[in-house]
Amino acid sequence: MNDDFGIDFLSNFVRAKSALSHTKSEIAVKYDLLKHSYDPHFPCDRDSIHDCVIEVSQNVWLKIQIKSCYNKSTSVNLWTRGNGSTAPVSPGDNTKPRTNTSYYKAGIHVMAVVTDTSVLYYPIQMFDSERKSFSIKKETPFTIQEVIDYYETRNNRTSSAIDGVSDTTVLASC
Repeated sequence: MNDDFGIDFLSNFVRAKSALSHTKSEIAVKYDLLKHSYDPHFPCDRDSIHDCVIEVSQNVWLKIQIKSCYNKSTSVNLWTRGNGSTAPVSPGDNTKPRTNTSYYKAGIHVMAVVTDTSVLYYPIQMFDSERKSFSIKKETPFTIQEVIDYYETRNNRTSSAIDGVSDTTVLASC
Protein backbone atom coordinates (compact mmCIF):
# COMPACT_ATOMS: atom_id res chain seq x y z
CA MET A 1 0.00 0.00 0.00
CA ASN A 2 1.22 3.49 -0.88
CA ASP A 3 2.21 5.64 2.10
CA ASP A 4 0.71 8.71 0.38
CA PHE A 5 -2.83 7.30 0.63
CA GLY A 6 -3.37 8.73 4.12
CA ILE A 7 -2.22 12.20 3.03
CA ASP A 8 -4.71 12.31 0.15
CA PHE A 9 -7.45 10.99 2.42
CA LEU A 10 -6.77 13.69 5.04
CA SER A 11 -6.56 16.38 2.34
CA ASN A 12 -10.03 15.46 1.09
CA PHE A 13 -11.48 15.82 4.58
CA VAL A 14 -9.99 19.30 4.95
CA ARG A 15 -11.59 20.44 1.67
CA ALA A 16 -14.88 18.80 2.67
CA LYS A 17 -14.91 20.72 5.97
CA SER A 18 -14.37 24.02 4.14
CA ALA A 19 -17.07 23.20 1.57
CA LEU A 20 -19.46 22.24 4.38
CA SER A 21 -18.85 25.56 6.13
CA HIS A 22 -19.58 27.47 2.92
CA THR A 23 -22.72 25.44 2.25
CA LYS A 24 -23.93 26.12 5.79
CA SER A 25 -23.34 29.86 5.23
CA GLU A 26 -25.14 29.82 1.86
CA ILE A 27 -28.18 28.20 3.49
CA ALA A 28 -28.18 30.82 6.27
CA VAL A 29 -28.03 33.69 3.74
CA LYS A 30 -30.70 32.10 1.57
CA TYR A 31 -33.03 31.75 4.56
CA ASP A 32 -32.35 35.32 5.71
CA LEU A 33 -33.01 36.77 2.23
CA LEU A 34 -36.22 34.73 1.86
CA LYS A 35 -37.31 35.94 5.30
CA HIS A 36 -36.94 39.51 3.97
CA SER A 37 -38.98 38.68 0.82
CA TYR A 38 -36.04 38.45 -1.60
CA ASP A 39 -35.63 35.52 -3.98
CA PRO A 40 -31.92 34.55 -3.97
CA HIS A 41 -30.39 32.95 -7.05
CA PHE A 42 -27.22 30.88 -6.82
CA PRO A 43 -24.93 30.22 -9.81
CA CYS A 44 -24.45 26.66 -11.05
CA ASP A 45 -20.69 27.16 -11.20
CA ARG A 46 -18.95 27.16 -7.80
CA ASP A 47 -16.12 29.21 -9.34
CA SER A 48 -18.37 32.19 -10.04
CA ILE A 49 -17.04 35.45 -8.57
CA HIS A 50 -20.37 35.93 -6.75
CA ASP A 51 -22.14 33.44 -4.51
CA CYS A 52 -25.68 34.77 -4.88
CA VAL A 53 -27.75 37.50 -6.55
CA ILE A 54 -31.08 39.09 -5.69
CA GLU A 55 -33.37 41.24 -7.79
CA VAL A 56 -34.09 44.47 -5.88
CA SER A 57 -36.32 46.00 -8.56
CA GLN A 58 -37.26 45.03 -12.08
CA ASN A 59 -34.06 43.90 -13.85
CA VAL A 60 -31.80 45.40 -11.15
CA TRP A 61 -29.67 42.80 -9.36
CA LEU A 62 -27.28 42.87 -6.40
CA LYS A 63 -24.30 40.49 -6.48
CA ILE A 64 -23.55 38.99 -3.08
CA GLN A 65 -20.36 37.34 -1.83
CA ILE A 66 -20.89 35.06 1.17
CA LYS A 67 -18.23 34.66 3.87
CA SER A 68 -18.16 32.59 7.06
CA CYS A 69 -17.02 33.86 10.46
CA TYR A 70 -17.72 30.97 12.80
CA ASN A 71 -16.41 30.43 16.32
CA LYS A 72 -14.13 33.35 17.23
CA SER A 73 -13.28 34.38 13.68
CA THR A 74 -13.81 38.11 12.99
CA SER A 75 -11.75 38.84 9.85
CA VAL A 76 -13.39 38.94 6.41
CA ASN A 77 -11.34 38.87 3.20
CA LEU A 78 -12.27 41.37 0.48
CA TRP A 79 -10.16 39.51 -2.11
CA THR A 80 -10.49 35.97 -3.46
CA ARG A 81 -7.11 35.07 -1.96
CA GLY A 82 -7.25 37.28 1.10
CA ASN A 83 -3.64 37.00 2.17
CA GLY A 84 -2.29 37.96 -1.24
CA SER A 85 -0.89 34.52 -1.97
CA THR A 86 -1.77 32.49 -5.03
CA ALA A 87 -2.51 28.81 -5.39
CA PRO A 88 -1.89 26.70 -8.48
CA VAL A 89 -4.89 26.12 -10.73
CA SER A 90 -3.78 22.52 -11.22
CA PRO A 91 -0.73 20.50 -10.21
CA GLY A 92 2.08 19.88 -12.67
CA ASP A 93 4.93 21.54 -14.50
CA ASN A 94 2.74 23.78 -16.68
CA THR A 95 0.50 25.12 -13.94
CA LYS A 96 -0.44 28.79 -13.68
CA PRO A 97 -1.19 30.50 -10.40
CA ARG A 98 -4.71 31.69 -9.68
CA THR A 99 -4.94 35.44 -9.49
CA ASN A 100 -5.94 37.36 -6.41
CA THR A 101 -9.08 39.31 -7.33
CA SER A 102 -10.68 42.20 -5.44
CA TYR A 103 -14.40 41.61 -4.90
CA TYR A 104 -14.83 45.39 -5.14
CA LYS A 105 -13.16 45.55 -8.56
CA ALA A 106 -15.04 42.42 -9.72
CA GLY A 107 -18.38 44.17 -9.20
CA ILE A 108 -19.59 42.51 -6.01
CA HIS A 109 -22.10 44.78 -4.25
CA VAL A 110 -22.61 43.08 -0.88
CA MET A 111 -20.53 41.04 1.53
CA ALA A 112 -22.84 38.72 3.51
CA VAL A 113 -21.02 37.48 6.61
CA VAL A 114 -22.46 34.52 8.49
CA THR A 115 -21.55 34.22 12.16
CA ASP A 116 -22.61 31.65 14.75
CA THR A 117 -25.71 33.73 15.53
CA SER A 118 -26.59 35.96 12.57
CA VAL A 119 -26.14 37.11 8.99
CA LEU A 120 -24.45 40.51 8.65
CA TYR A 121 -24.46 42.58 5.45
CA TYR A 122 -21.90 45.15 4.31
CA PRO A 123 -22.06 47.23 1.12
CA ILE A 124 -18.67 46.70 -0.47
CA GLN A 125 -18.47 50.33 -1.61
CA MET A 126 -17.95 51.36 2.00
CA PHE A 127 -14.45 49.86 1.72
CA ASP A 128 -11.52 51.13 -0.31
CA SER A 129 -10.98 49.12 -3.52
CA GLU A 130 -7.46 48.13 -2.39
CA ARG A 131 -8.43 47.07 1.13
CA LYS A 132 -7.68 43.39 1.76
CA SER A 133 -9.95 42.62 4.71
CA PHE A 134 -12.08 44.03 7.52
CA SER A 135 -13.10 43.02 11.04
CA ILE A 136 -16.77 42.48 11.85
CA LYS A 137 -16.00 43.86 15.33
CA LYS A 138 -14.89 47.21 13.88
CA GLU A 139 -17.48 47.75 11.14
CA THR A 140 -21.19 48.33 11.74
CA PRO A 141 -23.31 45.75 9.93
CA PHE A 142 -26.35 46.61 7.82
CA THR A 143 -29.62 44.82 7.18
CA ILE A 144 -30.15 43.83 3.55
CA GLN A 145 -32.68 46.68 3.16
CA GLU A 146 -30.15 49.16 4.62
CA VAL A 147 -27.61 47.99 2.02
CA ILE A 148 -30.11 48.67 -0.77
CA ASP A 149 -30.93 52.07 0.76
CA TYR A 150 -27.18 52.79 1.09
CA TYR A 151 -26.67 52.31 -2.64
CA GLU A 152 -29.76 54.31 -3.57
CA THR A 153 -28.70 57.21 -1.33
CA ARG A 154 -25.05 57.05 -2.40
CA ASN A 155 -26.06 57.15 -6.05
CA ASN A 156 -28.61 59.96 -5.45
CA ARG A 157 -31.39 57.96 -7.02
CA THR A 158 -35.06 57.80 -6.28
CA SER A 159 -35.49 54.49 -8.09
CA SER A 160 -34.08 51.14 -7.05
CA ALA A 161 -31.43 51.21 -9.79
CA ILE A 162 -27.96 50.58 -8.43
CA ASP A 163 -24.69 51.58 -10.10
CA GLY A 164 -22.69 48.75 -11.53
CA VAL A 165 -25.70 46.55 -12.18
CA SER A 166 -26.82 46.18 -15.76
CA ASP A 167 -30.44 45.58 -16.61
CA THR A 168 -29.20 42.93 -19.04
CA THR A 169 -27.70 40.75 -16.33
CA VAL A 170 -28.14 37.10 -17.26
CA LEU A 171 -28.45 34.69 -14.38
CA ALA A 172 -27.74 30.99 -14.39
CA SER A 173 -30.08 29.39 -11.92
CA CYS A 174 -30.07 25.68 -11.14
